[in-house]
Amino acid sequence: MLKSRPIGGNKIKKSTIILFFLIITLTKTTFAKEFNTEVLHNIYFGGFLILQSTSKFSGNNESYKISVKSSTKGVLGVFSDWTGEVGSRGVFKNFGVVPNRYWSKAQNADEVRITDLKYDKLGNIVLNKVEPLPDPTKVVALPKGAHMGTIDPLSVISQVARMVSRGHGCAGQFSIFDGRRRYDLALMDKGTVNLVASPHNTYEGPALACKVKYKFFGGQNKNRNWGKSDDEDNIIFMARPTINAPFIPISARLTTNYGVLTAQYIKTF
Repeated sequence: MLKSRPIGGNKIKKSTIILFFLIITLTKTTFAKEFNTEVLHNIYFGGFLILQSTSKFSGNNESYKISVKSSTKGVLGVFSDWTGEVGSRGVFKNFGVVPNRYWSKAQNADEVRITDLKYDKLGNIVLNKVEPLPDPTKVVALPKGAHMGTIDPLSVISQVARMVSRGHGCAGQFSIFDGRRRYDLALMDKGTVNLVASPHNTYEGPALACKVKYKFFGGQNKNRNWGKSDDEDNIIFMARPTINAPFIPISARLTTNYGVLTAQYIKTF
């Protein structure tokens, strides 16, 4: 796990975030005219490698696209051959985003789960395809109009990256709907730190620390309380891994009732 050194007296407790998810210090520059970056992250739970993810970030000052492919590795890979793909694309509007489409596909043995969200030009959801449908006996019911005024989770990454790249930090409130779950995400700017490379994370240099809080409003499993949504150690570090890359999650940490989940940057392709 990355070690951090406070800059300018700022004190940062360890690292973390809601994963997956998952950039060098604040600057006044915008995105590059065109960017196309592919990075590798390892995901750990309780200190054990469980997943590996390859993420592609592409776009320009007007639009964005993110896609992530993940598969089980390490200890979890012995018991499961789970694979997952998730993607999002849209356009920037001032410091916000207007999603165009969000999709995901997860497969474990013969079980396949698909989500496909499509939006109109104003960012309103016009199609929500979910297969198979959630079992109402196992998940918390979604409130009426749960999708209204929301964006998808990957679009949040693009919006925060744009805010950071323009020198406005990462603080913000985000209403998120991924086709199955509705939740709010709050980010608090905790200042800039120097990250030191470790056996688990190869990035070294300045990064912006963003504390994470979240709250579910429906769609989550009734029997699974991952909890600790306001833990002080829930933090995501954002930085530019290379000079031409956009701001991305470099390291993330999420404390759950079952253990600590971390995402660590490995390399840029």
